[in-house]
Amino acid sequence: MILTHETAFADPITEELECSFENDLCDFLQSSNDQFNWTLRTGQTPTLHTGPDCDPVSCENGQYLYIETTRPRSYGEMARLETPYIGGSGKRCLSFYYHMYGISTGILKVKQRSLLTGLELVLWSTSGNQGNSWHQHTVSYSALNCYKIIFEGYVGSNGVVSYKGDIAIDEIKIHLHECSGSLWFDCNFENDVCGWKNSSVANQTFQLDWRRHKGNTATPGTGPSRDRSHADGYYLYVESSRTLVGDLAHLVSPSMESSSTGYCVGFYYHMYGDKSGNLTMFIEPEGGTKQQLWKIIGDQGDSWHNQQVNISSAQASQTFKILFEAALAGSTGDIALDDFTISKSLCGS
Repeated sequence: MILTHETAFADPITEELECSFENDLCDFLQSSNDQFNWTLRTGQTPTLHTGPDCDPVSCENGQYLYIETTRPRSYGEMARLETPYIGGSGKRCLSFYYHMYGISTGILKVKQRSLLTGLELVLWSTSGNQGNSWHQHTVSYSALNCYKIIFEGYVGSNGVVSYKGDIAIDEIKIHLHECSGSLWFDCNFENDVCGWKNSSVANQTFQLDWRRHKGNTATPGTGPSRDRSHADGYYLYVESSRTLVGDLAHLVSPSMESSSTGYCVGFYYHMYGDKSGNLTMFIEPEGGTKQQLWKIIGDQGDSWHNQQVNISSAQASQTFKILFEAALAGSTGDIALDDFTISKSLCGS
C-alpha cells in the first residue's frame, strides 16, 4: 500500500514502489511548484517527429506519461512529478523508462528530496534528442530518512522551443538494495513481457509475432505443452502454422547500457517438430550493425533447454539491444523462449 497524500508528519507506509501508469498515477503527485503537468497518453503523441509511438511494454493498450511542448509552452518551462513520501534507509534502486525524441528536446532530471531538510539532490539528468526509442535506466542511491523521488521535464533546447521536444517516462520502480544491472531483463513472462517487443522484418509482407501464451501451442506435434517451470505459467512462442519456409519473427529487448564487465544472458528455449527452423541471438549496438552471438538449428525434442551466452566487454562497449530471430521452416516447427536472466558479469565468473 502507498501513501495517498502528504500529512504534517508524512508518515510513509512503504519502502518500495512500482507504477506503470496503466490505470492512473498510482498516487504520484502533479506538483504545484511548476508551470504545467505531465500528461497520461496511449499510443502516439499528437505531433509528428517527437514523442513515443506507444507504451514501451504494452504497445497496443499501455499508458505512459509525457510532456507536450507545443504552444502555449515556453522555453525553460518545467513539469514536475513527485512520488509520495517513501520511508526507510539504506541502498535503493530506482528504475524507469524514458523517451526523448525531437530536435528541440530539453532536459529530464531525477531528484531525491529529503523530508527533514527539504533539500533536493539531482540523482541523474540527461538532455537533448535521444532518438525515437525507449531507453531503460537504473540509478542506485542511498536513503537516510523519509524522501520523495521527483521527475522534472524541461521545455526546449539551446534557447529554442518547438513542438519537436516531447519527453516521456514510464514503468517507474523503486526497490530495496542497489541496482544489479539485470532488473529489467530477468523475466518469466508471468505478468507481462518486461519491455521485450516484436519488431518488423524488412521486406516481409506480414509481421510474424512472438506471443505470450500458456499451455499447449495450437498445432499438435510441435511446441511446448506447458511453461518451463509450472503448468499454469506463461512463455513466449512463435506459431508456425500457415507460415512459409524462411518466414522470420523478431523479438527485441529494451536498450541495455554499456558495461566494462560484459554480460551473461541466460534463457530457456524449446524447438520441437519435424519442421523446426533456426533460432538465432544477435546483439544490436546503437547505431551499429547487428552481430550474431548464438544459433541453434532444427528439432531439439519436446523439452526445454537451458542456454547461457556471453556478451563481451568489447561487444557491450556502447548501448545495445538483444534480438532473437526465429526462422521458420514449416507448419510443425513452433519455437519458444522463457525465463530470461541477464547479469553484469560473464557466465561462470
